[in-house]
Amino acid sequence: MGFPIGDWQFWLVTACALVGAWFVVKPFLPKAWKPKPKARPTRARLTIGGKPPEQPLP
Repeated sequence: MGFPIGDWQFWLVTACALVGAWFVVKPFLPKAWKPKPKARPTRARLTIGGKPPEQPLP
């Protein structure tokens, strides 16, 4: 008995198994394989003196 590649249920279960395997393996992958989020610059709200920073010139 071989694989029933002509049956739609075979492909549905195969796709579900691949998605499930991805979710199982994903946490174990090194961070270099994961897409890095874009870093957004943060601005200081207060300075050392406790005053808000001056706004940049236009």
